[in-house]
Amino acid sequence: MTKSSAPIELKSNGLASIAIIICTRNRADSLRATLKSISACRIPNNFSVELIVVDNGSSDHTLKVVEQAKDNFSNVTLRCLIEPKPGQARARNLAIQNTDADLLLWTDDDVLVPVDWVEQMCKPLLSGCADAVMGGVRLAESLKRDWLTPLMSSWLATTDCYKSERPTLVGANMIFSSKILEKVSGFCEDLGPGALGFRDDTEFAGRVNLYGFRIVDGRCCEVEHWPGEKRLTRQSLLKSADSHGRSIAYDADWIAMRHRILALPMFCLLYARSWWESLKASCKYAPVSDKELLMRKNASMWREIHRKNWTQISHTP
Repeated sequence: MTKSSAPIELKSNGLASIAIIICTRNRADSLRATLKSISACRIPNNFSVELIVVDNGSSDHTLKVVEQAKDNFSNVTLRCLIEPKPGQARARNLAIQNTDADLLLWTDDDVLVPVDWVEQMCKPLLSGCADAVMGGVRLAESLKRDWLTPLMSSWLATTDCYKSERPTLVGANMIFSSKILEKVSGFCEDLGPGALGFRDDTEFAGRVNLYGFRIVDGRCCEVEHWPGEKRLTRQSLLKSADSHGRSIAYDADWIAMRHRILALPMFCLLYARSWWESLKASCKYAPVSDKELLMRKNASMWREIHRKNWTQISHTP
């Protein structure tokens, strides 16, 4: 049963405290553009806002970009945390541990936000309509392709084609109340970029729903995603399929044990079919089909399930 949401209780000074959080790794140039867009946001007078950038083991000039960006913020406190061990979920949890803000507003280091982003994303929580908000994400116009299907777009974090009646959370544009963290213990560090690849935000949203908190659809407040053209290549999309499969297999309790013995043959079958689909592509740079991506994802999932089964067997006394 979903709990009714209550308006956020403001601090004794009457201000709503908000932490904007960005986790980044070796994307200094795109991070600079993201920070610039946030610096242009309107900040209501009754908001107390801090911006936390978590450097997740970068080897480029990320720290210099953050330091230079401080001059662009007059009503927002910008600070940087360091998480040297790779893993977006690990970086997110470090930010959670280092803020006492009422609301946690998240975006990525390759995103541009609109000028009313902060107030629009905070509004449903401050009014008591929600405990968390799924914001909208659209792909930058210059990166759209005729062959890009809804499946491929969703793997680039866009929310245009999300059809479920139950909103989820997408890390590129989401916000939730800190009271959620009293029940939901942060992000799963085995998932997400730097680990298995995906689903750290999806898994977190699942637990938010499980504990009865209310996620509302706020896709009317959209950010613009600039993932880079390399993410549109055939090789990158196939890599995403592999990562999605491994991430889904992480929570394989939904698979009955009698079906798990099929993991290895299912992997072999699906991988062979995926290989055959790739042979039918006109060249290695040709756009990949949804059929091939789904076969590749499912093959990766069964391979990971087989690996987990073998690990469990080998560690059984």
